This record gives sequence, structure tokens and C-alpha cells, in this order.
Amino acid sequence: RFVWRDFTQFSVRCLSQMSFQQIAICVDAFSEVELLQREFLLWNSLLKASSLKLSEADSHSLALCVKGFSCVETLLDDRNLWETLSRMVMAIADPMNAKDVSLFECGFSKVGLLSESQPLWKHLSSCTSEASIRRV
Repeated sequence: RFVWRDFTQFSVRCLSQMSFQQIAICVDAFSEVELLQREFLLWNSLLKASSLKLSEADSHSLALCVKGFSCVETLLDDRNLWETLSRMVMAIADPMNAKDVSLFECGFSKVGLLSESQPLWKHLSSCTSEASIRRV
């Protein structure tokens, strides 16, 4: 526990110097540690840092954020967060790889934003021919 606390405190101090891609890696990695999923200061800091650097986002780093944030129970009801992430994904015009689409699918389905009738599902379906989008 102490190692994670020290590491996350260090990471929070460094967030302003990180790129969006580096922040996304932190979001993904920290979301895998159950002990950290309830650390409000950590997630609040990650949300602020990532929102300041959204203009740097590519599809892979955005996919890591969607997947990571969807693992944090306290963020699942944050409609503003999910609407922002959804708009960012909708703005991606380039084809995406199957792994990134799968990460988007996993995260957005947890918050109810991935059904066939929604534009996000249609957009993800059209962005890749390699990935199979599950019908939710």
C-alpha cells in the first residue's frame, strides 16, 4: 500500500509535465490496481490533467482513458466526462485498430453509451473493418 501511495503522489506531482499519452498510460495502469480505484485525489488529478491536454489525444491514448476511467466506480455516473470522451471519439476520422475499438467498446458499454441506436456505436462500427462491435 505504501509503495502505491508514494508512487501515485509522485505521479500526481508530475502530471502537469506529462503528455496526454503518458497520462493515459497512468489512467490505464492505475485502474488495474483495486486499491487505487477509490483514491479520489488521484482520479480527480488525472481527470483535470487529461482534460487540459485533450487536444493531444490520439485514438490509442483516448481508448486507454476510456477503458481506465470506466474501471473507477465513482466516475461511472460522471455524465460530463463520458459525453466529452464520446465527442472526442466521434471526432476521430481515421480508421482505428481492433484493440482500440475493443477498449472503447468495453468502457462505453459500462456507462450505457454503446447501443446500436446511438451514434457512437455507428461511428465505431464505421471506423474499422477489422474489429467486430458487439451488439449491446
